[in-house]
Amino acid sequence: MKETLLIFGDSWPNGCELKNNEKPFGQILAEENNLKYKNYSQDGASNSHLPLQLKQAIKEEQSKNSIAIFFLTSYTRTINWKDPQENKSLNAAGLRDIDQMYSKYFYTDELGLFNTAQCVLSLQKICETFSIDDYYVPGWLNFDFTFPGIALTKIFNKGQNNIAHEIGMPDFSVEINGEYNNHHLIFPSNYHPNQKAHKLISKKLNNWIFKK
Repeated sequence: MKETLLIFGDSWPNGCELKNNEKPFGQILAEENNLKYKNYSQDGASNSHLPLQLKQAIKEEQSKNSIAIFFLTSYTRTINWKDPQENKSLNAAGLRDIDQMYSKYFYTDELGLFNTAQCVLSLQKICETFSIDDYYVPGWLNFDFTFPGIALTKIFNKGQNNIAHEIGMPDFSVEINGEYNNHHLIFPSNYHPNQKAHKLISKKLNNWIFKK
């Protein structure tokens, strides 16, 4: 019997912009299914960061008898690189000079999608090794999961849609900006799902993972 729900990803599963008395979708899921809740997600994380979050969970011995949900963020992001002086992060969709140079000279969407496929393959192998029930949730973008070896049954809607679209949030480009902040599933947040949206995400995932 599974005992713990592990959550991995970026600011959405981390509950960014929620109020102190509000809960992110992972916590709602855990409470509804009588599971311990352990959140390893971090604001601004990339898909390439997910194996490191999982490594930390295994190091802390949280993976035994667990279910893991991996939230897939924008594929334009690469793993965060932090300048010790300026605390900068490298993100192909960012506005800093280093982001723009990376985007111009190194990044392509094909590379971003390929990196995500590699990430999912490695996560699925690690979870298999440690007997973790793993599930993957495309956030607000769609991904190409035709890469050989990816277990599509572990991906929400077999990768045919993202969770934002499923609950009725607007169609986003590679990154979310302020033009959407009046949407009823975002307001009064600026860029992130509000409490109503987190409840809807939890309901979708509950039906998929726990009531299938």
